[in-house]
Amino acid sequence: MLFYHAGDLSRNSPGCHGTTNSFTCTSVLIGRGPFGAGLGSIFPNMANVSPWATTYWVVSIFVGICAIVAFYWLHARSSGVAGRIWPFACLATAILALAVASRGWVTIDIPGDFWSRGMQALFVIALGLAVLAVIERRWSFSLFVIGFVGLALLSSLYNVSNLFQHLGIGGLWNGTSQGLPNLILPGLYLVLGGVVFWAVDRRADRAARS
Repeated sequence: MLFYHAGDLSRNSPGCHGTTNSFTCTSVLIGRGPFGAGLGSIFPNMANVSPWATTYWVVSIFVGICAIVAFYWLHARSSGVAGRIWPFACLATAILALAVASRGWVTIDIPGDFWSRGMQALFVIALGLAVLAVIERRWSFSLFVIGFVGLALLSSLYNVSNLFQHLGIGGLWNGTSQGLPNLILPGLYLVLGGVVFWAVDRRADRAARS
């Protein structure tokens, strides 16, 4: 969320130029860090997003892939049942690498509103979860992943803050905070879903032991 709540634009912002009484901004891609601009990057005159957003997404998604692999490895050691996690690790890493390599193509050349909110990284996560769902072959997890794909589409194509406007609490999200619900909704979905699946599996393990 911190990377989607940058300060207001000024005449010193990238792509902005001062005039006599004000300043104007043109659409330019900005990016910092080793991965440049791509995942999570949008034009600065459309929303205020940190130029480090792409670096954040690349690092956090890769750490997430490593955490999932580590969890399966530890579970296999404790239970003695080895799961097929390496197809997920390879394919998820390849998807992330492709998204990083495409950079500007991901941001510009996809038509419509898909890129304008900087939510492309949600689809990288969704594709990784889809691979994991194929490996798991668990209908409840597959439905969960389908739900996340729907939220990823919603966050990429719609201003989720409008939903809060309809509920009468739109004042919480305005100005530079307007894009945050597009992250909060799928983020909460992942966290709550993870907690529910963990609780169900833990209960199943206890029942099996007893």
